[in-house]
Amino acid sequence: MVNTLISKQVDIYRYPDEIEENSGSITIGDIHGNTVKLTHFLLRHNVIKFKDTVADPADAYQTFVDLYEQSGEITQLFLDTGFKLRTEEKNIQRYTVKIARYDELAGIARDQNQEREFAGLNRLTLVQGQQESLQLKATLQAGLAIAAQGLPAMLAEFEQFIDQIEVADRNTLVRLIGDELADRGSNDYFTLRLLGLLHAEGVDVNITISNHSNEFITAYENLINNDALTPSNVISDVQKPSFFGLKILYDAGLVTKDEITQLVNIAYKPSLKLIDYTLNEQGITLFTHAPVRFDVIRNIAHSVGVVYNDSSKEALATTIDKINSKFTQIVDENRVREYCNTNGIDDPANMTLADIAQTPLMNLIWNRWNKNKDTADARPDSVNGYQVRYYHGHDSYQSSYQHINNMDTSCGKESRKSQQERIDQARQAIQGNSADKIAAQNYLDGITLYKVLASDERSLNQKHEPELIDQEYTQAAAVAERAGFFVRLFIAVGIVLGATLLVSGLLAPLGLGLLGTVAAAVIAGGGTALLGYGAAKMTEPAPINTVTTLDEETDPFEEDNSPTYESSSVLAQLSTSSRPVKGQKITGVSQDSTSRGTSFFDERQPVTSVTMDDSSLAKGYKLSKSGDE
Repeated sequence: MVNTLISKQVDIYRYPDEIEENSGSITIGDIHGNTVKLTHFLLRHNVIKFKDTVADPADAYQTFVDLYEQSGEITQLFLDTGFKLRTEEKNIQRYTVKIARYDELAGIARDQNQEREFAGLNRLTLVQGQQESLQLKATLQAGLAIAAQGLPAMLAEFEQFIDQIEVADRNTLVRLIGDELADRGSNDYFTLRLLGLLHAEGVDVNITISNHSNEFITAYENLINNDALTPSNVISDVQKPSFFGLKILYDAGLVTKDEITQLVNIAYKPSLKLIDYTLNEQGITLFTHAPVRFDVIRNIAHSVGVVYNDSSKEALATTIDKINSKFTQIVDENRVREYCNTNGIDDPANMTLADIAQTPLMNLIWNRWNKNKDTADARPDSVNGYQVRYYHGHDSYQSSYQHINNMDTSCGKESRKSQQERIDQARQAIQGNSADKIAAQNYLDGITLYKVLASDERSLNQKHEPELIDQEYTQAAAVAERAGFFVRLFIAVGIVLGATLLVSGLLAPLGLGLLGTVAAAVIAGGGTALLGYGAAKMTEPAPINTVTTLDEETDPFEEDNSPTYESSSVLAQLSTSSRPVKGQKITGVSQDSTSRGTSFFDERQPVTSVTMDDSSLAKGYKLSKSGDE
């Protein structure tokens, strides 16, 4: 088996200078919502490439980086302006209330307290303040309208980028350890479209759910249920600008609910997993977003109604497959927020054992690690005779144990502009006499640290029917209860039998003393209890086979000789009235009156029309009937 951990300094904002190995699967740590990082990763490992018609791939890549950063600047402008608008709206309301109070007091006979209150109000000053806030609000809204005028052209340029790339390798599994959406990047729409391209061309993608993923998923579920693209806000706005990059396009009417639904249902939901794994001859490799204890898997199995079994590496793999099958059902039913919420949890990063047992999925996406938690029994290197290895992201702590690897780095956590400014500052600190030399060096070491696992290990590729999993779980609970009943019954019988032997002295003629008689009584009682357990096992129903789909390649240790996936080009174009097609003009912000929750465009201004030279709007995903309305 091949397992190569690539760890090197890489500038993701430059076109890859080499093609790295992938060995059949590639795993990267936290994406940080950065589409450039995801794109660089896919290019570097030859999953995607620029088409032969692109004369200068490096230049085309740089154009995309510039576009991505332009999107980030627009997003930040909207966030900053939105905060200022909310402040001014509060000021306007405050002035309005005080002016009304002044007018009320001016028209009545005032008592002593009212007189003091009236003396503290200056109507002229209040009106002036109100007018200034109204004017500032109008100026801010005008600025947003101007910025919005650039959104259609930005989307047009992104369409051109998507049209320039294609899948180079359909046989490599791409694994993302999380934070792919609703993080510090600039626009989740770009990431969803890139995932859509991979899906359309048959590339397998596994994504372990993360705390930032959960922010996006909650917003999506709110969109489906309430027509409001509203996140949970467990993560602050400043830590999820990529989500707002998408929301700005949605509020502007440039990306529709139907398109988001198509992308999520077709290219995102099927990739989500709670835990991922691969098998090797010696054991199993586990992938989770946050670092978690091994026994959390048992808690997760119980929480989603799966019979837990870790007696062998294959048994544990099957347990994880069942967990993911049940999670897929939860995702498809838009009920993730029922399992991943902070209700009653004070600190999701450091949950108590009781909290973990109650809400293990929150522990899976939020847990932080430290030296005190890093004990040998927390993440054992072997279980029931097989080896266990762990890969995770989310946290900066690197365990001292050799079988545990942290894939998270700061790479891609900042824009290129911000990154370069801080790099310059760090270099100045190192060259000077600053006391922050160590911190500066740590920043330089981490900001461009690129970590990827290239491996040829495989999973069992099993899919299980959720209803059959439920039947199995119910049956197992009934069997356990029946076994407990028989054991308790026969223990009682054994106690009575043993006591009878002891009191009656029936064994005395055999020459047994008191201790021997007691021992014989205990053996009689224990033997009867075993008879009870045997009776329970004899009445146990036949096991349920929950497997409904087993991919062609079922042996994770067998060489992959499967044929290359053949796929036609993207099948269909998504019909989006507010998105341009070739030759169609965009009139700007949609005036659709459908409720979308809080919008950056509450008071919308017309946007100058622009003509798209190239569209191919559905590139990156296949059109199929949505499961969500």
